[in-house]
Amino acid sequence: RLDLIELALRGKKGGLEEVLKKIDELQDVLDAEDNSDQEHKTYCEGKIRKAEMAKRDTERNIEEVTSNMASFQSELDAVNEQIASLQKAMQDLDSQVDEATKTRQEAHADYVKSRDTNKAALDLLDMAYK
Repeated sequence: RLDLIELALRGKKGGLEEVLKKIDELQDVLDAEDNSDQEHKTYCEGKIRKAEMAKRDTERNIEEVTSNMASFQSELDAVNEQIASLQKAMQDLDSQVDEATKTRQEAHADYVKSRDTNKAALDLLDMAYK
């Protein structure tokens, strides 16, 4: 291409018209490529905007999920505290039941002993009366 331009300028074979024709053809090719590049640029910019919007939406979702997780963790901690409190209360109640059972067993043993003693005394009195 440059050879043709150089030949035309030196006045040798090829002529200026042929050089101008080639320049016009090259200009047409460059214009077509520029249009294609502009279309591709517009397409890419649209894709980038969509990707940025999707990124922002995803970031918002992540923030919401993180916030919800913190809230749920707080609720979970409260429930765990309630469970621990109820387990302590159950242990205290078990201790009270064990103590009450032991007291009832002792009272029952005292009753049985007293009953047996009273029956023996009544039997003695009954024998002495006869």
